[in-house]
This record gives sequence, structure tokens and C-alpha cells, in this order.
Amino acid sequence: MDTDLYGLFMLIAGIAFTIYGMNEISQHLEKLTGSRIEKILKKVTRNPLKSIALGTGITVIMQSSSALASVLTGLVNSGVMELSQTVGLIMGSNIGTTFTLWITGLIPFADPASFYIIGAAAVAGIIMKRFSSKDKINDAGTIIFSASILFVGMFLMTMALVAVVPTPLTESTLKEEQYKVLQQFLINPAFCILAGVIITLLLQSSSVSVAALQAFSFTGILPLESAVLLIVGQNIGTSIMSFISSHSADKNARRVSFIHLFFNLTGGLLATAGVLIWVNTRSTGEQVEAVSANPLAIAAVHTGFNLITSLILIPFSSKLEKFAVHVIKGENEKTEGEKKLFIDERLLETPSFALTECRSFAEKMAALSLDSYRDAFSIAGKFDAKTAEKVLQTEDLIDDYEDKLGTYLIKLSGCSLTREDAALVSRLLHCIGDFERISDHAAGLVKIYREMNERKIRFSHAARIETEILQTAVADILEMSVNAFINNDADLARRVEPLEEVINGLRMELKNRHLRRLQQDKCTTELGFIFSDLLTNLERISDHCSNIAVCLIQLKDDKFDTHEYITNLKESDKDFQEMRFQYVEKYSLPD
Repeated sequence: MDTDLYGLFMLIAGIAFTIYGMNEISQHLEKLTGSRIEKILKKVTRNPLKSIALGTGITVIMQSSSALASVLTGLVNSGVMELSQTVGLIMGSNIGTTFTLWITGLIPFADPASFYIIGAAAVAGIIMKRFSSKDKINDAGTIIFSASILFVGMFLMTMALVAVVPTPLTESTLKEEQYKVLQQFLINPAFCILAGVIITLLLQSSSVSVAALQAFSFTGILPLESAVLLIVGQNIGTSIMSFISSHSADKNARRVSFIHLFFNLTGGLLATAGVLIWVNTRSTGEQVEAVSANPLAIAAVHTGFNLITSLILIPFSSKLEKFAVHVIKGENEKTEGEKKLFIDERLLETPSFALTECRSFAEKMAALSLDSYRDAFSIAGKFDAKTAEKVLQTEDLIDDYEDKLGTYLIKLSGCSLTREDAALVSRLLHCIGDFERISDHAAGLVKIYREMNERKIRFSHAARIETEILQTAVADILEMSVNAFINNDADLARRVEPLEEVINGLRMELKNRHLRRLQQDKCTTELGFIFSDLLTNLERISDHCSNIAVCLIQLKDDKFDTHEYITNLKESDKDFQEMRFQYVEKYSLPD
């Protein structure tokens, strides 16, 4: 009993090590390549063969078909991908998930030399992780170390199962009885499939559950046909996980998970039929000795299972999509608010995918804020009610973006990110608030112009010329800031602060000139308040542009003391003074 208890704890430890190793490998491979993968995913064609190859490659990196299915569900749910683009990727994901099994199947755990290699790899991984400040080398070191942990986990599982599982060579009568019962279960197709499903649901990973099956095969009592049926159950189990996790998603996202489930159910049905025919032929024909499974045979069976299923279903790719639409009927259920901005929280499982989506929406915010100001500027001379309403609607849209995107970015900041990605999250969080405030001030300008139109009042000719110069300068600084943000261009961002200082000077000069007009009775007090509000809105837009530019420069240069940075810039930077002089010339006021 003590031996069995010891073996049970060793088995649990082995499973834990294996799960940890696979998760770490997946996480850090995704950190190294995630943003590139998502760009490729967005450009994926509807060619099934190319999609299958791409799905295979991505799953080799992500180490989980259910993880890719979850990402695809998230991208479809967010409206980034169409349902038809996911069919080939799902087929490929099932093939790619077998890659790790070939590696674990090729490692001779009984050979002591293997452990010298595993130990050396672990030490190399630790050295790379501890003594390198570069993210990529750090992640590579973690991957190597995690692979060593994975192999140690496989060894522990193997040793535990060999010690605990009863075999025909055991001398104990109790063990002999246990062996007979186990054999009865292993020749029962329904039990094998159900066991595969349950084990996968418990371990939350088909790769880990099949790795455990490889470890079990070292006992020598697992018939190959039973291994096939267990793999059928494990594949079904992983697609059930994806299907369950998509219950809160929209219709198309649920259809992605349904296609994944249908793929594995179809393959499972074909494999089960093949096993039953084989067993029946063997029992009615000549007596053939049963073949025991081994780690390589399990890897081969798993790969063959998914390849054959893919080859059979490739011609029916478009039919699969239509079938999924037929089974899960109805249109997508997103509310109007969700249509404005929606990033599926499943993407948080792969942070670089989530971050790329966040960046895309932040860039839309930036472009919308620029359009909003341009529209507001366009009705300064001649008011247009439709354009004014468009600016106000854009303000509501940007408010929605800022609220939802800010909440999502805070969640994302708690995920495992590279230094570069963490800096990008910080930049986005800093800047989206500024874009939201810019749209507020654009709406403020529209309200000023609408009030003037309703009350039939106008600025003097001199005031109109002066404010137009200031508005043009603000349009230029906003366009510069938006382009710098979208392109992450620190050099362009450095041109913002000199113009911002010129705009501050223009505002003060316009205010002084207006006071002189008031003193000379060339302007009314009523218009004076409106004029002051106009200048304030324009200056605030310029200030937010400065915030955006400084944030970009700080993160690029790893400088975070804003006050000191701006002071040094203005006092000692020759380029700053030269650019400032150019802007003074460009936006000079008439005498």
C-alpha cells in the first residue's frame, strides 16, 4: 500500500510538472511570436490547404489545439475574422498538437544519458534566463528550462505508472485481480472513449492527457486499439472544452467551437469504426497476437488520426461552415454598444493577440479624434447641423472606446508580457485618455459654433482671421500627434512640443488683442466669454497632443520624469529652438 501511495503522489507530481512545462513553453513561445502570428491570422486565405498548414504551424508554437480554438473564437467574436477563415485552421490545429508527442515519444527515458542532456538543457535555460537582460533570450531560456521540466514530468509519470499499474508479472493475488479488471475495461470501446474525455477535461489539455497515455504505455499492458480509442476520447474532450468556453460568445464564435467539436467527433467515429472492424477481423480470422502501444506508436496514431480526418473533410470545408450555421441558427446577438468596441476576453489567454487588438482600437480612437476636430474646424465659418451632430456622435463613440479599452488594458497589464509589450500597454493607457479629452474639446467647439449660429452673433473680422490661424496650428499639431502615435514615431513626436509652445504663445497674444478690442468697444462682453471658451478648448487640445508626444518619447528613451524632460528640452535642445522658430514664422499673426 505504501508503494501504491508513493506511486500516486509521484504520478500527481509528474502530471503537475508536465502541465507546468507545457504551459510555460506555450506562454513564452507565444510571447516571442504572438503579434506576428496574429498578423498572419488576419491575412489567412480561405484556401483550405494553406489554412491547414498555417493552423498546424501555429499550434506547434501554442502547444494546444484548444488554445488556438479559443483564440479563433475570440477573434471571430471580436469581428476580426470570419467564420469561413477558421475551418482550415481548426483542422491544422489538431495536426499541430501532435508535435510535442513526437518529441516525448523519441526521448529514451530508460537511458541514463537522456538525463545528462535534460540536466544540461535545464542549466543552460537557467543561465540564459538569469544572466540576460534581453527579453528574447530570457524567453528562450525559459522555454529550454520548461522543456526539461516537461521531460522530468514524463519520467515521473512513467515511473509512477510502472510501479502502480498491475501487470501479468505481478506476484500479488490482489494485483492479478486488478490487472484482469483493468484489461476488461481496456477492451471496452465505450469505456476507453469516455475515459479519454474525462481525463482531458480534468487535465484541461489533450497534449498533457496524451503525454500521460504515452507514459502509461511503458507498462506494456495497453493494447494499441485501446490507445486509439483513448485518443479519440481525448480529442473529443479538448473540443468539448472549447465548446463549453464559447457559451457566452456570439453565434459565429460558437460555430467555430462547433466545427472543432464536429471535426473530432467525425474523426472519432471513423477511428472507432476502424478499430471495431480490426478487432472483429482479428477475432474471426487467424489468431494474431495483440499489439501493445508504445510512445512512438501513440504519437503516430494521434498524427494519423488527425491527418486522415483532415483529408476526408477538406473537400467539405464550405459545407462544414454551412452545417455550423444550420445547427447554431440565428444572427449575432451583439448590442449596439458592443458593436462599437468589443475585444473578447478569451484573447487574454494569449496576451500578444489581445494587445494587437487593443492597439488597433486605440489607433481608431486616434483617427476618430482627428476627424472630429477637422469636422469641428470645418463649421467654424459656416455652421452645418449635420456635421455638428456627427462630431457629437463621434464623441460618444470615443467615450465608449476609452471606457471599454481602458478596462481591458488594465486586465491585460496583469498578464505575462514582454518588456516591450508592457511598455505598449502603458503607452496605450496614457494616450487613450488624451484622445478622449480631445474629442470632448472638439465637441466643445461645436457647441460654441452652434450657440453663435443660434444667437446670430459673429466675431469681428480681425478675430476671425486670428482664430483661424490658431485653429490651423492646432489641426497641424493634432495630425502630427496622431501620426506619431499610430506609427510609434518618436522623431515626429519631438516636433510636437515646439509647436505646442508656439500655440500657447498664440493663445496669450489672441487674449491680449481681444482685451484691447474690448477696451476700444470693437467687441462685446458677450462675445468675450465665447471667445475665451474657444481659446481654452483649442489650447487644451494642444496640451493633450503634448501629453501624447511626451509619452511616446519617454517610453522610447526610457525616461519618465516629465517635468525634468520638458525643462531640459526647452532650455538646451537646439533642434527644439530651431523648430520653434520655424513654427513662429509659419503661424505669425497679422499686425
